[in-house]
Amino acid sequence: MFPTQWGKVPAVRGTRTDGKGQLTRICRSRRTGALGLAPYLEGSSLAFQGPSPSKLGDMCASFGSMDYPVTYERKVRFSDSDAQGIVFNGNYLTYFDDTITDYLEASGIGWDGMTKRGVDMVLGRAEVDFRAAGQIGDTLVTGAKVVEVGRTSVIFEMRTWDKATEQTVAEGRLIQVMVDHRSHRPTPVPDWFIAAVEKLQQAPSRRKTPNRDADNEPSGRTSSPTLDPGRLRPGG
Repeated sequence: MFPTQWGKVPAVRGTRTDGKGQLTRICRSRRTGALGLAPYLEGSSLAFQGPSPSKLGDMCASFGSMDYPVTYERKVRFSDSDAQGIVFNGNYLTYFDDTITDYLEASGIGWDGMTKRGVDMVLGRAEVDFRAAGQIGDTLVTGAKVVEVGRTSVIFEMRTWDKATEQTVAEGRLIQVMVDHRSHRPTPVPDWFIAAVEKLQQAPSRRKTPNRDADNEPSGRTSSPTLDPGRLRPGG
């Protein structure tokens, strides 16, 4: 842990001292329950400066996004809402899709990069659970990460939350199927795609084992061997 100097900081979500008057700030991820340190380090690593309460608040508020390598923000407008005055449920799939587009760009693949290599991805299954209602004026953040790779499928975990409160608004899972760009028939997930995902997420991809949950792999195809998802390695 990297302690910051003591300052007059409200004790939100937990503070602790090391016995020498140094303060660290702990935030809990609302998605995973994991704890993480949220100091705001100003200056060099050898001369930590006391963070302002607003900056510490920003660090804690953004901790939820650390669960996802790529996030997409959208301010809710009239075009997003329905007659009930809340975000129309179908729009969350649009937010999910926009986030995956950003994910592919961030990974260095991009849609164009895929088609130039002769493959594309199509949506095979979508699952959405609605937890709260987004309203006009809210800023919604959507995060995406790959949680499993099958022989021909890639499963994305998605979550949309309110930026101001971190309250989960919607969460779901998208099963994207890798297809040949010309024939649109399923094709194995390329090694270069997996390598790009692992580099972006700084972890090995979780592979499906043959007897797991057949509906995760469209058309019931045999899956790849399991890789250890817990071993982090930098740079893919």
